Amino acid sequence: MIRDIDVPSSGSARSIGNDARIVFLRDLLAASDMDDLEKKVALHAKRMFGIDGVHFALVPHADEGGDSLERTGSRAGASSRQLRSSADAASMDIVPKLLPSAGQSLPATSEWGDFSADVEAAAMRLLDVCRLTKAFERTEHAEHVQRALFAIASLASSDL
Repeated sequence: MIRDIDVPSSGSARSIGNDARIVFLRDLLAASDMDDLEKKVALHAKRMFGIDGVHFALVPHADEGGDSLERTGSRAGASSRQLRSSADAASMDIVPKLLPSAGQSLPATSEWGDFSADVEAAAMRLLDVCRLTKAFERTEHAEHVQRALFAIASLASSDL
């Protein structure tokens, strides 16, 4: 769900204008994979909030409340790169969490909360696409195996 961010009335460099918001949302929707999304999010976090580095941690759905993230910092969960390289990543019940790079802290503003929620929703979309792709590939493989088995059975029955 994409939420509106209130635009501050001051002209500060970190105020989030409608044009910047539109570019941000377009970038979220245009991200083709988690690496691309992570790069775009880092760029927008720098431009919009002055944060030098953010990254994703993919954590089990049970940890979604964030308690384990707060206790262990950016080491909680597997990194997005580790899970993307795993064959089981698409079938795991995981959620993305946006975390600061070492030595950084995240703002405690409603604007950051909205930004983070939008980013995490985009990341979930990409993970869902990955899950669906893997499910399709498994189904396609099962269909090939089934055809091969029917061909073998047909050949075996024709020799009798």
